[in-house]
Amino acid sequence: MYNTDVLLRHIMTCQHAIHIHLNTTVDTSLLDACIRQLEKGLAVVLVISDLNRPVLDNNPFLLNRCLQLCQKGATLYTADALPDTLLYTCISDFRTVCHVHSSDTVIHTEAAYEAVRKAVHHFNTLVRSSTPFHASSEGIRITLDVSEDLVPRDSAVSLTWHVQGADKVFIEGLGAVEHAGRRQVLLTETTLFKVGAYNDRSACMAATQVWVTQKTIIDYDIGFISAQTNAFYSLVKAGNDSDTYGTMAGNRLCLRWRVLHAARVHILPFDLTAHEGEYTFSTTASMDICITAQVDQQTLTRKITLLAFPVPVFRDRLFSSAFPTHVPTPEADATPRLMLTLRDSEKRYQQLLKKIHAYTSDRTGPKPTLSTLNAFVFQYLKRMNAGKNGVRHAIESIEHYYEQR
Repeated sequence: MYNTDVLLRHIMTCQHAIHIHLNTTVDTSLLDACIRQLEKGLAVVLVISDLNRPVLDNNPFLLNRCLQLCQKGATLYTADALPDTLLYTCISDFRTVCHVHSSDTVIHTEAAYEAVRKAVHHFNTLVRSSTPFHASSEGIRITLDVSEDLVPRDSAVSLTWHVQGADKVFIEGLGAVEHAGRRQVLLTETTLFKVGAYNDRSACMAATQVWVTQKTIIDYDIGFISAQTNAFYSLVKAGNDSDTYGTMAGNRLCLRWRVLHAARVHILPFDLTAHEGEYTFSTTASMDICITAQVDQQTLTRKITLLAFPVPVFRDRLFSSAFPTHVPTPEADATPRLMLTLRDSEKRYQQLLKKIHAYTSDRTGPKPTLSTLNAFVFQYLKRMNAGKNGVRHAIESIEHYYEQR
């Protein structure tokens, strides 16, 4: 025998809709509890095992309860008995699922909509293969359906209904409606649709639900950290909308990210799993960073491409580590001139970065490769230093190194 107290507690705490699959014999306490909820205006769907047919044939009082249940608006079906240990499944208000097996082990899933949706799908499949119990030609029958049961926020669903045997039909939130129709409904939150149909002899209720999920947003910022000031300079805010950025090899970089409304997050190649945070790293070669978010059995991915320029070769080619050069300490009056030179160098560096960003983001053709970017940088440097023969010669002397990369 099943745990009656647990089942009755689930039935009596419902406020909108009850879906029960009974894989064992029914009793009067279950039927009476469903009748009381029907009288409060709840939608009740009950699927009972074929094992109950001989019981109802020999128990007129139990049969009377089932007929009352149908008259007061419940939908009652009979189905083949399942050859497993399940005694019953109860879905309460599309929020909670309770399974009870022959061992009296109770499994609850509270407000976990994926488990509830799975149970609802299974229940609806069971209903389609079941037989209506004592269907009367004077009874009310309701068919209620939605185009999708899981949608992102601010999405529209198509609600379809068809009612037979009723004088009046109402849908909560829509009011009085025709006996058959279709409506497009914009949803901003999880919504339960409930239909009530009435005539002078009986009433019937039906309900279905659409779950609304929040939009998943993968937000990030990436930039380099200045070696002199330790300040963060965003590459994203520089105006590149293509998720492709250029950086100098060996620069210290920082990735900042925030992923909203996702079940799981994974960031490669760093193997990070937090929903938000920051991560500092450096690279000597171009690389891809993939931020993957798992939500509602779907995978969203945002790929960031970093194109690294091997700038350290300037130092390797122009200065030999075998013959270190002594750099004298500048005199005090030389400090202002050095600061001006430093600021001028920083200004030229920022101009070069902007040119690279424009080159990578404004292209309408194929994405730039490392070799085409190197060629663009060298042509720009040659053009900017056309009148400086020493600088131009130094640039040309190492150009072959980059062409091979």
